[in-house]
Amino acid sequence: MTILGSLIFISLLGAGFLFPGWLLGRLLNTPADPGTAFLGSAALLLNLLLLLDGWNVALTSGHVAIAIAILCAVLAIATKLRRPAPAGPVDSGTAKFRWQRHHWFLIAAAIGFGAIGVKATLDPLSGYDTYFRWNFLAQQMWQEANLHFYPPITGHDFLYYGWCDGIAPLVSSLYFWAYLSLGKAATAATIPVVMGQAVLLFAAVYKLAAQRGGAASGCAALAILASSPVLLWGVAIGQETGLTALSLVAMFLFIERHRATPDAGWLVWAGLAAGTGALAREYGLAFIGLGGIALLWGRNSRRGWLQFALTAALVAFPWYVRNWLKTGNPLYNQNLGGFFPANPIQAEYSQIIQNAIGLGTPAAQPAFLAIAVAGLAGLALVIGVAGMVKSYREQIPWLAAVAGVAALWLWSINQTSGGLVYSLRVLTPAIGLAAAAGGPWVAQWLRAKGGWLVPVLLGLLAIDAAERSLFMPWAPDAAWWKQTTLVWQAHRQAGEDWVRRPHWATIVDAAESRSVLVTDPYSFTNLKKQGAHPVTIFSPTVRFLFAPDAQLGPSLDRLRVDGMRFILITDDHLLRRELPVHPFFKSLLATRPLIQTPEFLLFDLYSGGLFSAQHSESIGR
Repeated sequence: MTILGSLIFISLLGAGFLFPGWLLGRLLNTPADPGTAFLGSAALLLNLLLLLDGWNVALTSGHVAIAIAILCAVLAIATKLRRPAPAGPVDSGTAKFRWQRHHWFLIAAAIGFGAIGVKATLDPLSGYDTYFRWNFLAQQMWQEANLHFYPPITGHDFLYYGWCDGIAPLVSSLYFWAYLSLGKAATAATIPVVMGQAVLLFAAVYKLAAQRGGAASGCAALAILASSPVLLWGVAIGQETGLTALSLVAMFLFIERHRATPDAGWLVWAGLAAGTGALAREYGLAFIGLGGIALLWGRNSRRGWLQFALTAALVAFPWYVRNWLKTGNPLYNQNLGGFFPANPIQAEYSQIIQNAIGLGTPAAQPAFLAIAVAGLAGLALVIGVAGMVKSYREQIPWLAAVAGVAALWLWSINQTSGGLVYSLRVLTPAIGLAAAAGGPWVAQWLRAKGGWLVPVLLGLLAIDAAERSLFMPWAPDAAWWKQTTLVWQAHRQAGEDWVRRPHWATIVDAAESRSVLVTDPYSFTNLKKQGAHPVTIFSPTVRFLFAPDAQLGPSLDRLRVDGMRFILITDDHLLRRELPVHPFFKSLLATRPLIQTPEFLLFDLYSGGLFSAQHSESIGR
């Protein structure tokens, strides 16, 4: 990219991610703050995209840019009409910087932040499901210029998106704007998005701790934050957990600022932060309740409650209402006790995950969970909870929030196909809040005899956390000091080699214009990117294959009529545990595949063992 191109990209990116929120802050007469600017802009961006999509306006770069410009103009005019008093900055920044003992904590913070930068740059969007979920949705928004297909509910929807999902597309919308700003859907465009969230999270943790205990507490909080491999990894992978951590910490920061200046509109921003957390992931809806506990404990006025609740609702509810209208389930595809419709095949898949690696399995015993949290979440939670208990009268809302996030993590274990270690990323909001709570307590240790050892110890822990975060989640216990440089990239290289294997192009060429039935979202996404027409097993168009009376011959005939050429079955737990319990797939797996590898089975509907199996079946009848 040329220097001019880079400047244009950064300018457009910043204009979309900061300017609308900054204008909203001016309208609300709150002090200028990059955190409010980003959170406000992110919430406005997603809801603006939903509005355009609802009006059937194509989500092209021109249309979205014009819409953002109009939005900014409306905010600027509203600000002018209101004639608010000039908003001053939160921190004056006029004091001359002078190195003090507590600044040694910043070395640990720099190490942790550097690890996020290395991971996000050399291994961008490295989460297991980023390939077929968060980033793929953004790429499909770029490709199709709409969101009509999401969440997927009809057979037509599933032609564009292969996973049964209904998560609010806030993360994907941020990547989508990055692609529009760059002019192409290149993964490198997401690096400043991820790093920007890291900067704002570190800043929010510092400010929240400093609000309670001064600059020394803020610096100590950053060192505590950097000691957690889960936090560093959870932010760097480019999924929802950077945003959820930022949203929860920012919510409590704004509530604290409201205590100092009750008339500055900070509870509006607290509600916006809570609503943004709800748009990052469905479990973020709990942040609204956690904020309510903080307001209740602080005995806020009815007006404050109204500001917080209405803002959170205005930010988050449009998506969940849209979800309800499109799918019949506001939290699609969560089962919710059977009160709302859900995709039955995905529900069965979730049950298999729960039975295989959920809380009821031997691997999820309390001792193992405690070791995983202590070893990988780091000392941040332990120090933070200790700091909260030390001043519990003021910290009850924070303790409730940490406990609430921990409960959400335990709930998520049954939903996470990536395993127990992968589920730990849900704890990032609790780790961020705990680090801020532990900052004032740890800062006091500096004044004790031998206090200089405290930043040294946290610096060593940050080094270990930084290195360990690069290996997560596939080798969290790696002896990184024995490894060669960049060996942690082997997992990414294996994934890239898998995508580039020649059999994919062979399948695409042989299928021609006909479809390929696939059993996993990775294959769906890869085939889709290579120009094929994959159909996922979650699509209602193939649900007849799961009927208890589905016979092989008639079902194959129907698939041929529907334009199917291949059936690609990935050899994973889905094959071993789910598919053989259904008569059609049991019969299919008893036939001879066209190709069999350790990773997949490929069945050709127009050649091979399927014809002989069909013939035998017809003779038997």
